[in-house]
Amino acid sequence: MRCSLWRMGRILWLGAIVGSIGRCDLDEIISRARAQGKLIVIEFRSDVPEDRGLRSIASAQQWLTERAIYETGGESLRKRLRFWWPAGVVVLRSDGTEVDRYSPTQYESFVAIVGASLDGRNTIALRRAALERAATSDVEIHAPMVLTLIVHSRFEQALDELEWCYRVKPADAAQSAIRLAALSQHGRMLVQHFPAAAARFREWRAELEKRVRDDRDGADAARTLIAVNEALQEEARSQRLYDELAGQDWKSSETRSVLVSRLLTPLCKAKRYGDIVDGLTDPLALVRVVAGGAAEEWAESRDWKSAEETLGPAFATFEALAACQRDESARRAAEMIGDAIADRRVWIRLIHAAGRGKNGNVGRQVARYAVDRVAADARQDIEQAAAQLPQEN
Repeated sequence: MRCSLWRMGRILWLGAIVGSIGRCDLDEIISRARAQGKLIVIEFRSDVPEDRGLRSIASAQQWLTERAIYETGGESLRKRLRFWWPAGVVVLRSDGTEVDRYSPTQYESFVAIVGASLDGRNTIALRRAALERAATSDVEIHAPMVLTLIVHSRFEQALDELEWCYRVKPADAAQSAIRLAALSQHGRMLVQHFPAAAARFREWRAELEKRVRDDRDGADAARTLIAVNEALQEEARSQRLYDELAGQDWKSSETRSVLVSRLLTPLCKAKRYGDIVDGLTDPLALVRVVAGGAAEEWAESRDWKSAEETLGPAFATFEALAACQRDESARRAAEMIGDAIADRRVWIRLIHAAGRGKNGNVGRQVARYAVDRVAADARQDIEQAAAQLPQEN
Protein backbone atom coordinates (compact mmCIF):
# COMPACT_ATOMS: atom_id res chain seq x y z
CA MET A 1 0.00 0.00 0.00
CA ARG A 2 2.70 2.48 0.94
CA CYS A 3 4.61 1.92 -2.31
CA SER A 4 1.38 2.39 -4.23
CA LEU A 5 0.68 5.72 -2.59
CA TRP A 6 4.15 7.00 -3.39
CA ARG A 7 3.83 5.71 -6.95
CA MET A 8 0.64 7.71 -7.38
CA GLY A 9 2.60 10.74 -6.29
CA ARG A 10 5.08 10.17 -9.11
CA ILE A 11 2.26 9.85 -11.61
CA LEU A 12 0.67 13.08 -10.41
CA TRP A 13 3.84 15.18 -10.25
CA LEU A 14 5.62 13.90 -13.34
CA GLY A 15 2.88 12.65 -15.64
CA ALA A 16 1.73 14.88 -18.44
CA ILE A 17 -1.71 13.55 -19.36
CA VAL A 18 -1.66 11.84 -22.73
CA GLY A 19 -4.52 13.40 -24.67
CA SER A 20 -3.71 12.43 -28.24
CA ILE A 21 -4.82 8.78 -28.03
CA GLY A 22 -8.15 7.02 -27.64
CA ARG A 23 -10.20 9.29 -29.90
CA CYS A 24 -13.11 6.82 -30.16
CA ASP A 25 -16.52 8.38 -29.55
CA LEU A 26 -18.24 6.97 -26.46
CA ASP A 27 -21.53 6.41 -28.29
CA GLU A 28 -19.73 4.28 -30.88
CA ILE A 29 -18.05 2.28 -28.10
CA ILE A 30 -21.43 1.70 -26.41
CA SER A 31 -22.89 0.50 -29.72
CA ARG A 32 -20.13 -2.09 -30.07
CA ALA A 33 -20.52 -3.18 -26.43
CA ARG A 34 -24.26 -3.75 -26.86
CA ALA A 35 -23.67 -5.79 -30.00
CA GLN A 36 -21.10 -7.97 -28.26
CA GLY A 37 -22.73 -8.10 -24.83
CA LYS A 38 -19.60 -6.84 -23.11
CA LEU A 39 -18.62 -4.29 -20.50
CA ILE A 40 -16.65 -1.18 -21.45
CA VAL A 41 -13.27 -0.35 -19.92
CA ILE A 42 -11.89 3.14 -20.59
CA GLU A 43 -8.34 3.65 -19.35
CA PHE A 44 -6.67 7.04 -18.97
CA ARG A 45 -2.89 6.96 -19.09
CA SER A 46 0.01 9.21 -18.11
CA ASP A 47 3.42 9.18 -19.78
CA VAL A 48 5.62 8.15 -16.84
CA PRO A 49 7.17 4.68 -16.49
CA GLU A 50 5.37 4.07 -13.18
CA ASP A 51 2.06 4.08 -15.07
CA ARG A 52 2.40 0.77 -16.93
CA GLY A 53 -1.32 0.45 -17.50
CA LEU A 54 -4.03 -2.02 -16.62
CA ARG A 55 -3.12 -4.40 -19.44
CA SER A 56 0.32 -4.93 -17.89
CA ILE A 57 -1.40 -6.79 -15.03
CA ALA A 58 -1.47 -10.47 -15.93
CA SER A 59 -4.65 -11.21 -13.96
CA ALA A 60 -6.52 -8.49 -15.84
CA GLN A 61 -5.46 -9.44 -19.38
CA GLN A 62 -7.73 -12.46 -19.82
CA TRP A 63 -10.65 -10.70 -18.11
CA LEU A 64 -10.35 -7.76 -20.51
CA THR A 65 -10.16 -10.07 -23.53
CA GLU A 66 -13.19 -12.13 -22.55
CA ARG A 67 -15.50 -9.61 -20.89
CA ALA A 68 -14.78 -6.09 -22.05
CA ILE A 69 -14.23 -3.69 -24.87
CA TYR A 70 -11.07 -1.82 -23.91
CA GLU A 71 -10.22 1.69 -25.10
CA THR A 72 -7.63 4.27 -24.10
CA GLY A 73 -9.33 7.57 -23.31
CA GLY A 74 -8.29 10.92 -24.73
CA GLU A 75 -9.37 14.40 -23.71
CA SER A 76 -12.91 14.19 -25.10
CA LEU A 77 -13.67 11.04 -23.11
CA ARG A 78 -11.95 12.48 -20.04
CA LYS A 79 -14.26 15.50 -20.12
CA ARG A 80 -17.38 13.50 -20.88
CA LEU A 81 -16.72 11.07 -18.04
CA ARG A 82 -15.38 13.80 -15.74
CA PHE A 83 -12.27 11.80 -14.92
CA TRP A 84 -9.70 14.28 -13.61
CA TRP A 85 -7.06 12.10 -11.94
CA PRO A 86 -4.05 11.71 -14.30
CA ALA A 87 -4.37 7.93 -14.67
CA GLY A 88 -7.07 5.37 -13.99
CA VAL A 89 -9.95 3.28 -15.34
CA VAL A 90 -13.69 3.78 -15.77
CA VAL A 91 -15.86 0.68 -16.22
CA LEU A 92 -19.27 1.01 -17.90
CA ARG A 93 -22.06 -1.41 -18.65
CA SER A 94 -22.98 -2.01 -22.28
CA ASP A 95 -25.74 0.61 -22.02
CA GLY A 96 -23.24 3.28 -20.90
CA THR A 97 -24.19 3.38 -17.22
CA GLU A 98 -21.17 3.53 -14.94
CA VAL A 99 -20.14 0.53 -12.84
CA ASP A 100 -17.16 2.06 -11.02
CA ARG A 101 -13.82 3.76 -11.49
CA TYR A 102 -10.38 2.88 -10.19
CA SER A 103 -6.95 4.40 -9.66
CA PRO A 104 -3.74 2.56 -10.64
CA THR A 105 -3.22 1.63 -6.98
CA GLN A 106 -6.09 -0.85 -7.46
CA TYR A 107 -4.94 -2.52 -10.68
CA GLU A 108 -3.30 -5.52 -8.99
CA SER A 109 -6.69 -6.53 -7.55
CA PHE A 110 -8.73 -5.28 -10.51
CA VAL A 111 -10.62 -8.50 -11.27
CA ALA A 112 -11.76 -8.90 -7.65
CA ILE A 113 -12.81 -5.31 -7.10
CA VAL A 114 -14.63 -4.99 -10.42
CA GLY A 115 -16.50 -8.13 -9.45
CA ALA A 116 -17.50 -6.48 -6.18
CA SER A 117 -18.57 -3.37 -8.08
CA LEU A 118 -20.80 -5.42 -10.37
CA ASP A 119 -22.37 -6.91 -7.24
CA GLY A 120 -23.21 -3.40 -6.01
CA ARG A 121 -20.25 -2.80 -3.69
CA ASN A 122 -18.31 -0.05 -5.42
CA THR A 123 -14.90 1.21 -4.34
CA ILE A 124 -16.36 3.96 -2.17
CA ALA A 125 -18.44 1.41 -0.25
CA LEU A 126 -15.40 -0.86 0.15
CA ARG A 127 -13.28 2.04 1.41
CA ARG A 128 -15.98 3.05 3.90
CA ALA A 129 -16.11 -0.50 5.24
CA ALA A 130 -12.34 -0.42 5.66
CA LEU A 131 -12.61 2.88 7.54
CA GLU A 132 -15.15 1.39 9.92
CA ARG A 133 -12.74 -1.42 10.74
CA ALA A 134 -9.64 0.82 11.01
CA ALA A 135 -8.02 2.34 14.06
CA THR A 136 -9.03 5.96 14.53
CA SER A 137 -5.54 7.24 13.65
CA ASP A 138 -4.85 4.95 10.67
CA VAL A 139 -3.78 7.37 7.95
CA GLU A 140 -2.99 4.43 5.68
CA ILE A 141 -6.74 3.79 5.34
CA HIS A 142 -7.95 7.40 5.21
CA ALA A 143 -5.52 8.62 2.53
CA PRO A 144 -6.70 6.09 -0.10
CA MET A 145 -10.27 7.13 0.66
CA VAL A 146 -9.36 10.68 -0.35
CA LEU A 147 -8.04 9.38 -3.66
CA THR A 148 -11.10 7.22 -4.28
CA LEU A 149 -13.42 10.19 -3.70
CA ILE A 150 -11.37 12.39 -6.06
CA VAL A 151 -11.44 9.71 -8.76
CA HIS A 152 -15.25 9.73 -8.42
CA SER A 153 -15.28 13.57 -8.57
CA ARG A 154 -16.76 13.78 -5.07
CA PHE A 155 -14.56 16.71 -4.24
CA GLU A 156 -16.37 18.10 -1.19
CA GLN A 157 -16.31 14.72 0.55
CA ALA A 158 -12.67 14.25 -0.47
CA LEU A 159 -11.77 17.62 1.07
CA ASP A 160 -13.47 16.71 4.35
CA GLU A 161 -11.59 13.40 4.41
CA LEU A 162 -8.34 15.20 3.65
CA GLU A 163 -9.01 17.58 6.55
CA TRP A 164 -9.10 14.51 8.80
CA CYS A 165 -5.61 13.68 7.49
CA TYR A 166 -4.51 17.25 8.15
CA ARG A 167 -5.78 17.28 11.74
CA VAL A 168 -4.64 13.81 12.84
CA LYS A 169 -1.38 13.22 14.68
CA PRO A 170 0.30 10.28 12.89
CA ALA A 171 1.30 7.28 14.95
CA ASP A 172 4.75 6.90 13.37
CA ALA A 173 7.08 8.16 10.63
CA ALA A 174 5.53 5.94 7.96
CA GLN A 175 2.03 7.25 8.73
CA SER A 176 3.39 10.79 8.68
CA ALA A 177 4.88 10.24 5.22
CA ILE A 178 1.56 8.97 3.88
CA ARG A 179 -0.27 11.92 5.43
CA LEU A 180 2.11 14.44 3.84
CA ALA A 181 1.90 12.73 0.45
CA ALA A 182 -1.90 12.87 0.59
CA LEU A 183 -1.93 16.56 1.51
CA SER A 184 0.53 17.44 -1.24
CA GLN A 185 -0.58 15.17 -4.07
CA HIS A 186 -4.30 14.66 -3.49
CA GLY A 187 -4.57 18.24 -2.29
CA ARG A 188 -3.10 19.55 -5.51
CA MET A 189 -5.79 17.81 -7.54
CA LEU A 190 -8.52 19.13 -5.26
CA VAL A 191 -7.22 22.69 -5.47
CA GLN A 192 -7.19 22.42 -9.25
CA HIS A 193 -10.79 21.22 -9.61
CA PHE A 194 -12.61 22.40 -6.47
CA PRO A 195 -12.33 26.14 -5.59
CA ALA A 196 -13.36 25.60 -1.97
CA ALA A 197 -10.22 23.49 -1.48
CA ALA A 198 -7.89 26.41 -2.16
CA ALA A 199 -9.63 28.51 0.50
CA ARG A 200 -9.43 25.65 3.02
CA PHE A 201 -5.75 25.08 2.28
CA ARG A 202 -4.95 28.76 2.79
CA GLU A 203 -6.66 28.62 6.19
CA TRP A 204 -4.47 25.65 7.08
CA ARG A 205 -1.40 27.52 5.87
CA ALA A 206 -2.12 30.47 8.15
CA GLU A 207 -2.39 28.07 11.10
CA LEU A 208 0.84 26.32 10.16
CA GLU A 209 2.88 29.47 9.62
CA LYS A 210 1.89 30.67 13.07
CA ARG A 211 2.89 27.31 14.56
CA VAL A 212 6.29 27.47 12.88
CA ARG A 213 6.90 31.05 14.03
CA ASP A 214 5.82 30.20 17.57
CA ASP A 215 7.87 26.97 17.45
CA ARG A 216 4.89 24.85 18.48
CA ASP A 217 5.67 21.42 17.01
CA GLY A 218 7.76 23.46 14.62
CA ALA A 219 9.33 20.63 12.61
CA ASP A 220 6.02 18.83 12.10
CA ALA A 221 4.31 22.11 11.26
CA ALA A 222 7.06 22.90 8.74
CA ARG A 223 6.67 19.55 7.00
CA THR A 224 2.90 20.01 6.79
CA LEU A 225 3.25 23.62 5.64
CA ILE A 226 5.48 22.58 2.75
CA ALA A 227 2.95 19.93 1.67
CA VAL A 228 0.14 22.51 1.81
CA ASN A 229 2.13 24.98 -0.29
CA GLU A 230 2.89 22.21 -2.79
CA ALA A 231 -0.83 21.51 -3.10
CA LEU A 232 -1.46 25.20 -3.73
CA GLN A 233 1.51 25.26 -6.17
CA GLU A 234 2.86 28.19 -4.15
CA GLU A 235 6.17 26.68 -3.06
CA ALA A 236 7.81 30.12 -3.00
CA ARG A 237 5.73 30.86 0.10
CA SER A 238 7.76 28.24 2.01
CA GLN A 239 10.99 29.97 1.06
CA ARG A 240 9.64 33.36 2.11
CA LEU A 241 8.95 31.98 5.58
CA TYR A 242 12.42 30.46 5.70
CA ASP A 243 14.00 33.76 4.69
CA GLU A 244 11.96 35.56 7.34
CA LEU A 245 13.20 33.19 10.03
CA ALA A 246 16.76 32.95 8.69
CA GLY A 247 17.52 36.39 10.07
CA GLN A 248 16.65 35.27 13.58
CA ASP A 249 18.11 32.80 16.03
CA TRP A 250 16.53 29.45 15.25
CA LYS A 251 14.71 28.02 18.23
CA SER A 252 14.69 24.57 16.64
CA SER A 253 17.48 23.21 14.45
CA GLU A 254 15.11 20.45 13.32
CA THR A 255 12.60 22.99 12.02
CA ARG A 256 15.34 24.75 10.10
CA SER A 257 16.57 21.45 8.67
CA VAL A 258 13.08 20.50 7.51
CA LEU A 259 12.64 23.78 5.65
CA VAL A 260 16.11 23.64 4.09
CA SER A 261 15.64 20.02 2.99
CA ARG A 262 12.61 21.02 0.91
CA LEU A 263 14.23 24.19 -0.46
CA LEU A 264 17.47 22.60 -1.63
CA THR A 265 16.99 23.25 -5.33
CA PRO A 266 16.22 26.98 -5.14
CA LEU A 267 18.86 27.56 -2.46
CA CYS A 268 21.48 25.75 -4.53
CA LYS A 269 20.49 27.59 -7.69
CA ALA A 270 20.96 30.88 -5.81
CA LYS A 271 24.35 29.58 -4.57
CA ARG A 272 23.21 29.89 -0.97
CA TYR A 273 25.47 27.00 -0.10
CA GLY A 274 25.98 28.03 3.52
CA ASP A 275 22.23 27.86 4.16
CA ILE A 276 22.25 24.26 3.00
CA VAL A 277 25.35 23.05 4.81
CA ASP A 278 24.60 24.89 8.06
CA GLY A 279 20.86 24.22 7.91
CA LEU A 280 20.74 20.47 7.32
CA THR A 281 21.06 18.48 10.52
CA ASP A 282 22.69 15.55 8.70
CA PRO A 283 23.45 16.20 5.00
CA LEU A 284 24.81 12.71 4.38
CA ALA A 285 21.71 11.07 5.85
CA LEU A 286 19.57 13.05 3.41
CA VAL A 287 21.81 12.00 0.51
CA ARG A 288 21.61 8.35 1.60
CA VAL A 289 17.81 8.36 1.67
CA VAL A 290 17.45 10.17 -1.66
CA ALA A 291 20.03 7.96 -3.37
CA GLY A 292 18.33 4.84 -2.04
CA GLY A 293 14.97 5.94 -3.43
CA ALA A 294 16.52 6.78 -6.79
CA ALA A 295 18.22 3.39 -6.94
CA GLU A 296 14.89 1.62 -6.47
CA GLU A 297 13.29 3.68 -9.24
CA TRP A 298 16.25 3.10 -11.56
CA ALA A 299 16.20 -0.66 -11.02
CA GLU A 300 12.52 -0.73 -11.91
CA SER A 301 12.28 1.68 -14.84
CA ARG A 302 15.74 2.70 -16.12
CA ASP A 303 14.13 6.09 -16.82
CA TRP A 304 16.86 8.75 -16.67
CA LYS A 305 14.55 11.78 -16.51
CA SER A 306 12.73 10.41 -13.47
CA ALA A 307 15.94 9.31 -11.75
CA GLU A 308 17.60 12.66 -12.36
CA GLU A 309 14.67 14.51 -10.84
CA THR A 310 14.60 12.21 -7.84
CA LEU A 311 18.32 12.77 -7.28
CA GLY A 312 17.93 16.57 -7.42
CA PRO A 313 18.11 17.13 -3.63
CA ALA A 314 21.17 14.89 -3.38
CA PHE A 315 22.95 16.71 -6.22
CA ALA A 316 22.20 20.05 -4.53
CA THR A 317 23.52 18.81 -1.19
CA PHE A 318 26.73 17.53 -2.79
CA GLU A 319 27.28 20.85 -4.59
CA ALA A 320 26.85 22.79 -1.35
CA LEU A 321 29.25 20.52 0.54
CA ALA A 322 31.86 20.92 -2.21
CA ALA A 323 31.39 24.70 -2.37
CA CYS A 324 31.80 25.00 1.41
CA GLN A 325 35.04 22.98 1.32
CA ARG A 326 33.55 20.03 3.19
CA ASP A 327 35.68 17.79 0.98
CA GLU A 328 35.39 14.52 2.87
CA SER A 329 31.62 14.80 3.24
CA ALA A 330 31.28 15.85 -0.40
CA ARG A 331 33.33 12.86 -1.55
CA ARG A 332 31.22 10.45 0.50
CA ALA A 333 28.03 12.04 -0.81
CA ALA A 334 29.24 11.66 -4.39
CA GLU A 335 30.05 8.00 -3.88
CA MET A 336 26.57 7.32 -2.47
CA ILE A 337 24.92 9.13 -5.38
CA GLY A 338 27.08 7.61 -8.09
CA ASP A 339 26.91 4.08 -6.74
CA ALA A 340 23.10 4.29 -6.51
CA ILE A 341 22.77 4.57 -10.29
CA ALA A 342 25.58 3.13 -12.38
CA ASP A 343 25.34 5.61 -15.22
CA ARG A 344 27.95 7.99 -16.62
CA ARG A 345 25.44 10.86 -16.59
CA VAL A 346 25.32 10.78 -12.79
CA TRP A 347 29.10 11.05 -12.48
CA ILE A 348 29.27 13.84 -15.05
CA ARG A 349 26.57 15.80 -13.21
CA LEU A 350 28.52 15.43 -9.99
CA ILE A 351 31.74 16.65 -11.61
CA HIS A 352 29.94 19.65 -13.08
CA ALA A 353 28.37 20.37 -9.66
CA ALA A 354 31.81 20.38 -8.08
CA GLY A 355 32.89 22.84 -10.77
CA ARG A 356 29.97 25.16 -10.01
CA GLY A 357 31.02 24.99 -6.38
CA LYS A 358 34.57 25.90 -7.46
CA ASN A 359 36.04 22.80 -5.86
CA GLY A 360 38.20 21.19 -8.51
CA ASN A 361 39.89 18.89 -6.00
CA VAL A 362 36.64 17.15 -5.07
CA GLY A 363 35.59 17.01 -8.72
CA ARG A 364 38.81 15.21 -9.65
CA GLN A 365 38.43 12.81 -6.72
CA VAL A 366 34.93 11.98 -7.99
CA ALA A 367 36.28 11.43 -11.50
CA ARG A 368 39.02 9.08 -10.31
CA TYR A 369 36.50 7.10 -8.29
CA ALA A 370 34.09 6.97 -11.25
CA VAL A 371 36.47 5.75 -13.96
CA ASP A 372 37.10 2.58 -12.00
CA ARG A 373 33.36 1.83 -11.90
CA VAL A 374 32.07 2.58 -15.39
CA ALA A 375 32.33 0.79 -18.71
CA ALA A 376 35.35 1.58 -20.84
CA ASP A 377 33.35 3.66 -23.34
CA ALA A 378 32.20 5.99 -20.52
CA ARG A 379 35.64 6.81 -19.13
CA GLN A 380 36.52 9.35 -21.81
CA ASP A 381 33.35 11.37 -21.10
CA ILE A 382 34.17 11.45 -17.38
CA GLU A 383 37.78 12.45 -18.01
CA GLN A 384 36.67 15.22 -20.37
CA ALA A 385 34.29 16.59 -17.71
CA ALA A 386 37.11 16.50 -15.12
CA ALA A 387 39.46 18.34 -17.50
CA GLN A 388 37.16 21.37 -17.36
CA LEU A 389 37.48 21.72 -13.58
CA PRO A 390 39.45 24.59 -12.08
CA GLN A 391 42.99 23.58 -11.17
CA GLU A 392 42.73 25.14 -7.71
CA ASN A 393 39.82 25.58 -5.34
